[in-house]
Amino acid sequence: MKAVAQRHIVLCNGAPRSTIRRKINEPEPLQLDYRNDHRVRLRLPDFIRSVGTIPDRALDLLELAAYVFAADRLTPRGKSDALILDSWSRTFHFAVKVRDINFWSAPATRAKLSELLEFISGDRQYKFEFVGGHSTQPTHLFDDEGFLLEPDKPHHVMLFSGGLDSLAGAVEQLSTTTDVVCLISHQSGQPSTVMTQDRLVAALSQKYPGRVKHYRFSTGLTSGRAVSETQRTRTFVYGSIAYALAAGLAQNHVTFYENGITSLNFPRRQDLINSRASRTTHPRTMALLGKLLSHVAGKPIVVSNAYRWKTKADVLQVIKDSDAQNLIPSAVTCGKTSMSRGDHTHCGGCFQCIDRRFSASASGLSEVDHVGLYTFDFLSEAITDPQIRTAIIDYARLGLRFRENSIDSFYGEWLAEISEAMSPDVSEQSFVSQLFNFTQRFGQQTVDALRNFSLRDDVTKAIVPNSLLHIIQQREYLKDEPERFALKLSVRLKQAIPVMFAKNRPKDENDFNDKVHGLIQNDHDEYRREFPVTSFGLAKVIPDHEIAKYNLLIESKYLRSGTTASKVTDQIAADIIKYPETAYLVFVIYDPDRAVRDDTVFIRDIEAKRKCMVAMIR
Repeated sequence: MKAVAQRHIVLCNGAPRSTIRRKINEPEPLQLDYRNDHRVRLRLPDFIRSVGTIPDRALDLLELAAYVFAADRLTPRGKSDALILDSWSRTFHFAVKVRDINFWSAPATRAKLSELLEFISGDRQYKFEFVGGHSTQPTHLFDDEGFLLEPDKPHHVMLFSGGLDSLAGAVEQLSTTTDVVCLISHQSGQPSTVMTQDRLVAALSQKYPGRVKHYRFSTGLTSGRAVSETQRTRTFVYGSIAYALAAGLAQNHVTFYENGITSLNFPRRQDLINSRASRTTHPRTMALLGKLLSHVAGKPIVVSNAYRWKTKADVLQVIKDSDAQNLIPSAVTCGKTSMSRGDHTHCGGCFQCIDRRFSASASGLSEVDHVGLYTFDFLSEAITDPQIRTAIIDYARLGLRFRENSIDSFYGEWLAEISEAMSPDVSEQSFVSQLFNFTQRFGQQTVDALRNFSLRDDVTKAIVPNSLLHIIQQREYLKDEPERFALKLSVRLKQAIPVMFAKNRPKDENDFNDKVHGLIQNDHDEYRREFPVTSFGLAKVIPDHEIAKYNLLIESKYLRSGTTASKVTDQIAADIIKYPETAYLVFVIYDPDRAVRDDTVFIRDIEAKRKCMVAMIR
């Protein structure tokens, strides 16, 4: 089932409404103009005085990138728990007033723009109409920050976020070359981001005097919160800015630094597909951005990710080998810094924080990347947020899946991801071999991280339930999704059913089934957060309940007074052979009068017959 596509019209730089005909049922066009719109900020460093006048085509590119980024953030996607994944994908139709109308209106230009933006955003469609006649004075676009460039020296133009990956890239380039390193930073207005970048740049400048140039740019929204914070199009903005500076320095190479696990973004579960998975530095993104910038420049421009074959643990090793590990605590990797509190710079629960802590553990740098950086310590504190719990378990499971792969099973399981990431000009055999070895390394590092985490278990104290130490002790990451869901469900039913029937027992088994159904539906939202791919299509059929996405079948048994254990055993034996071996069975048995005398033997005998779970409730 696909959601109905709703087109979003965006008018930029005063492009007239008549450029795109609006249908009756479509929303009002979004009108963006940084010159007089208080919502949009487009402020860039002054390259003009020191580099020369930026060509009209490049100015158009910078404005276009800023408008796409603003529209991305101002246009809502579907809810993150929507069953229809297509609801997260949008359709955009832009009308933009530009200076170089002949270039932008050419079919080849529009095709390259659409291909890049549709891939990195995961949206259905990006269409563009261009109108000529746009002009501005340079001072309207650029701030005067007085950067002095020295084109006669070798320069390395790179993106610098202030995270571990870009910090490692800067340190490696400064310690192994004599280049002047030009750090391009986006400063969204969050004080913590500005402080992080400036603090790291100051430290690098002190260690490598005269070789660090920092170029800040601010592009985004000036007031109010964005309705969509996925920010999938930010690479278009970053790349455009970096290209403008590189062109002024007569450079033809723009470098990103992001570890390959993040760049390739292997789906850890089914809901992390399409626009739900970031493609910021995916190999195809780098290739498509390079093609567009080369088209704009009229000559080859190389856009690359220097760390595509490094894991986050490898990145930390680069910093350590460069004797810069003292900078690790100052680098901020968190994807939800607004959730950090007090002196803590990281929330501790987002995927970036999880990746960072696992990687620091694997590389033996947990003492440097200390727990004081994190608002939430998932190692020793109870994980009450189901989404954080899911993210941690998914992370561990992905590493273990990689580790268990042979090269043939890896190729079969990840064929779609391999095909999407592989360039047409490389040998498939060589690429698959390199990618396989890379994922094997990540898998081993995941195991190393879990082992090192477990060594921090204080044997004189009880493990906090639902902490990572508890998850490791229970080996929960080794359980498959149906079993994990069944465990969660059984705990909930064991808590709720005795309370529900404390005064009045069920009338019969149908009444009991109705109550079980209601409990599962009542906890729908919590289950969907922890198990996002679950489709709750429950119905009172045989089996009593079914969760189709997991091929999980639930049989409910109410043992009334006089029911014998042997009768229950016979009923369950009949159920076991009735359903296919591929299904995961859960038997929910409410036995208030203790018809079953020995739970251990009873459960063991049933669970020995096939893969299933027995939840005894009293």
